Amino acid sequence: MNISEDMFIYQFVLGTDDLKVKQRNQDTVLVTCHIVPREDGSTYLWGAEHYCIKICNELSKKYKVHLFQYAENFLKLENIEVHSNIDNYFSKDRLKVIANKVKRVAPKCIFCNAGNGQQALYWTIISKMVDVPIIMFFHNEPEYMLRTIDNIWGMSYIKTQKALKNPQKMYNMILRNCDKLAFLLPQYVDERYKNKSYVFYNCVDLVDNVDVDTERENILYVGRINSDIKRTNLLLDIVKETDYPCYVLGHNYYEQGYIDMRIYKYKNIHYEGYKKNVGDYYRQAKVLVITSLLEGLPTVAIEAFSYGVPVIAFKECKSMNDIIKHGYNGWLVEDNLKETIDEVMAMKDMKQIRLNCLEEAKKYDIKKIMVEIKKAIG
Repeated sequence: MNISEDMFIYQFVLGTDDLKVKQRNQDTVLVTCHIVPREDGSTYLWGAEHYCIKICNELSKKYKVHLFQYAENFLKLENIEVHSNIDNYFSKDRLKVIANKVKRVAPKCIFCNAGNGQQALYWTIISKMVDVPIIMFFHNEPEYMLRTIDNIWGMSYIKTQKALKNPQKMYNMILRNCDKLAFLLPQYVDERYKNKSYVFYNCVDLVDNVDVDTERENILYVGRINSDIKRTNLLLDIVKETDYPCYVLGHNYYEQGYIDMRIYKYKNIHYEGYKKNVGDYYRQAKVLVITSLLEGLPTVAIEAFSYGVPVIAFKECKSMNDIIKHGYNGWLVEDNLKETIDEVMAMKDMKQIRLNCLEEAKKYDIKKIMVEIKKAIG
């Protein structure tokens, strides 16, 4: 650690020699993900959380896996030891409590699924306190990590420090201090740290026996429902004026951008709520529409490909430009969403496009991704 450059981290590490892990358990991996409590008592998982659990399940075939999460253990996972109430509170006392929990596990490494900049910063500090290598897996695009890095939850004196006034400097500090880095897409890799960087795509289990011949007629939306980042209303306001059958799956939280689905009670809009198993919906979908402004790498798009379903998404959502080849496995739109939906719904033969989607899905096979993750763990 370069103390002159990394003073923000060093203030928490100073005087914590008693927390350092002396001997690491080579058969143990600590995975952290900010899985939050569900106020309605559901077991719904957001995309990044769902991916994290898939990784844990796969890693448990080789390692003892300890999952550190914010929520209680509402998932009742087998072969994974869950540590609940692991918050990201920036006080030295609280950091010591979490560091002590890590010390008792004494893992080979920390595999951090960071959904925002604050989480990445927090676990970088923890790894230095306990002297355990960390693989920092950024579960969002760098722009979002930068935007959320100064959203510190903790003591007021920390929030006022000059370092937090420069998100780019803080982000660079994380990149510099993490032992290994992982990103969702190649475009997110920082060239300065290419030699310690990996790309872990969101992954799926490939589907057998997909019917690419039978005509389909449904529009599908899968994901959180809001008018903020997800912008679900852009789709709903279009389809309500048509006869296209549209199935909407996902939780509708009382959060910023909340959409009251009761105002979309149209005969062709079917609001199904959250569904654990969405395979049958994909099998009947002609197209999946993603209206998001920002996405790290949406799992629903990859799931759609694995069922032979092309995707319509906005060009301004950067990650979609990497996974959609316009006219091949989907369509990128700007201000022409309605026109594109009309064109796609009028298509009579989509067999080749469905075959293209199935071919594209192979890139995200969980077996391939786990090879890379295990390589990073060593």
